[in-house]
Amino acid sequence: MEQATPGTLGAIRAWLAGILLLSTMWEDLPSTALLPRSMFDPATLGALQFLTQIPGFDSLLTNSTALAWLQGSTGVLLFLAMVGLKTRWVVPLGALAYLTMAGLFRSYSWFYHTGLIPAYGLLILSLTPCADGWSLDRLIRIGQGKSVVEPNRGGSVYGWSRTFVWIVIAIPYFLAGLSKIRNGGWEWWQASSVKGHLLNTTLNPMQFDFTATLRLMQGPDWLFSALGFLAVFGELLFGLVLVWKLARYVAPMLMGAMHVGTLFLQNILFFDLILLQVVFYDTARLRGWAARYLGRMDVLFDGNCPLCQRTRRVLESVDILGRLRFVNFRKLDRAEYNERHQLKLSLNEMEQSMWVVDDKAARSGFQGYRRMAQAIPLGWVLLPFLYVPGLSHLGAWIYDRIASRRTILSCDASCPHDFGPPPSFQRPPVSWPAPALAVAMVVFLMGCWQLHVEHYPFTSMGMFSWKIDPPEVKYVKAYALYNTGEEERAPFEQWIGAMGDSRYRQVLMRSFSSREGKQRCRDFLEACRDLPSESAARSVTGFRLELWSWNYEIDAQNPDHGNILVAQHFQ
Repeated sequence: MEQATPGTLGAIRAWLAGILLLSTMWEDLPSTALLPRSMFDPATLGALQFLTQIPGFDSLLTNSTALAWLQGSTGVLLFLAMVGLKTRWVVPLGALAYLTMAGLFRSYSWFYHTGLIPAYGLLILSLTPCADGWSLDRLIRIGQGKSVVEPNRGGSVYGWSRTFVWIVIAIPYFLAGLSKIRNGGWEWWQASSVKGHLLNTTLNPMQFDFTATLRLMQGPDWLFSALGFLAVFGELLFGLVLVWKLARYVAPMLMGAMHVGTLFLQNILFFDLILLQVVFYDTARLRGWAARYLGRMDVLFDGNCPLCQRTRRVLESVDILGRLRFVNFRKLDRAEYNERHQLKLSLNEMEQSMWVVDDKAARSGFQGYRRMAQAIPLGWVLLPFLYVPGLSHLGAWIYDRIASRRTILSCDASCPHDFGPPPSFQRPPVSWPAPALAVAMVVFLMGCWQLHVEHYPFTSMGMFSWKIDPPEVKYVKAYALYNTGEEERAPFEQWIGAMGDSRYRQVLMRSFSSREGKQRCRDFLEACRDLPSESAARSVTGFRLELWSWNYEIDAQNPDHGNILVAQHFQ
């Protein structure tokens, strides 16, 4: 087990919370209040079914304002988890709030897997000291003059914590590959079966409308077999990232490329999984290269000034690129330093303010802080306050107010007293429960697979795991009919944002298979029809659904991609 640093673990926490925050902002939870209650299936909530027993839950489902508050609160919790404020509380609360919100979307559609793995990771991080790096909690402790863990000193507790996160990412990939072998057999990646999976989402209504698969249909069979083979064995071999350093360089890139291919070949965007691959890479070398390329600068501070010491510690914590070199001028050969940098700084000038020295110039006070803000990514958000006229005057006033609290303790370089930061504390090394927890996580996830568990948020990762045989795909075309006599593809995801990512497609398909499914579909279409029209002169009066079938092996040259089996009209 490799050691990791507090900064690495904190960065993983910020990254996972950021992914879930993007997922939350992407959604439109209040619009679920527009959906008919006949579409709501409490069984899809799985382990969260207890929510339906809470008084007022039914009212929540129909109250768009309350749903907006739930989504907004989830976003706030995830943002706080990302920046690391009250980390111990907001990390688990943010993950649970996200799973609750995501469960409501699934209760109107089906159990899909987007967003689950980052949520697993965030829940695991709530059991770790993930606030020790890259967090406002850390900066607050520094500002209060308290001791913190050194951000770049490795420790086994951080190494095991990172391993826990790797497990909840790697094992689901491994299980997805196993599911394809178990459910589809060793011939899952045959060209005919792979074509069926790709065409199923290309031809059905989807959020995106890429047609790359249709253009590839005339290509050789070995191309589709190769795509299927790479998908299965890429997922199976992904588990090697837990034990092989080389795999952590190669496998995440391959999986990221596979998910990008899924977007263009299946019209499905797993943006969370694409971004998730970053957690396997150590960015220390990249940050070191950036520091050398962009250039470093000296920050001269007064080691006898407690405020300056705290300021230095804060700036060190946010200097993720390592571009700032902090130099205590009290322990500096000032004459030699002035000569080397062609400066004429006096002791009095150094005592008045921090100085920033780079290859171009020496700056002090507010000008120096503006230069440091350019070097620190977190400082980029402050640049408007530092450069825009009017706002920059406000920034200068704030700086003067803070600098006025500066005090200098009388002591020279040989002073026996220590006015530096308090000594850092160290997390104790992990005990035996850490590896036991790692094994328990693997056993639990494998148990879900073995028992075919599909109980939200637990899953055996069996998506797209069945072999397509015979080579036939059935899909639905949905048209909206207008009072003007026009008809066009029904943009359900535009009318009801909660139906984004084509979460309505199973509702449409099931209308052709059962009376209950047809009634559920009718309720959904009536809800869409009754929405306020954007134009008084043009409104929806009904819908036409067409069920198509295409044997893409026998009838490969069909320009219409199949034939209509049946059409239904809903007025």
